[in-house]
Amino acid sequence: NLRLQEFLAADDVLGLSDNEAAELLSLGSVWRFHGIVSEAAIGAQKAEWVRHHGGQVVASPRRGRGVGSWHRERYGGVMVNRGDLLRIHTRPKRFPGASEVDWASRILLRNEDILAVSKPYGVLS
Repeated sequence: NLRLQEFLAADDVLGLSDNEAAELLSLGSVWRFHGIVSEAAIGAQKAEWVRHHGGQVVASPRRGRGVGSWHRERYGGVMVNRGDLLRIHTRPKRFPGASEVDWASRILLRNEDILAVSKPYGVLS
């Protein structure tokens, strides 16, 4: 058992730095399934992997997800247990293009009370 942030930074998992793992958590890019997943939803090969690692999978003739739901994990201190099913978005698309903008050059006004920038078209605010 590891804390979630340690798990994300483990070399045999994603090998992220502590800062990268913390950033993914703060962006809401890490989800955990609470419940029993359906084999029809994830496929036989993944279902076998989940079972092998101690997780529960229900055989279902329908393509339902199983019994349970996905919850966003934002706290790196929660424990990750053997068999937990995680969905990790390592390149979140929540703010496409925002990291490519030279924001310092777009500052219009800056003082103690306000920061005004010229936001380029296509970058969400």
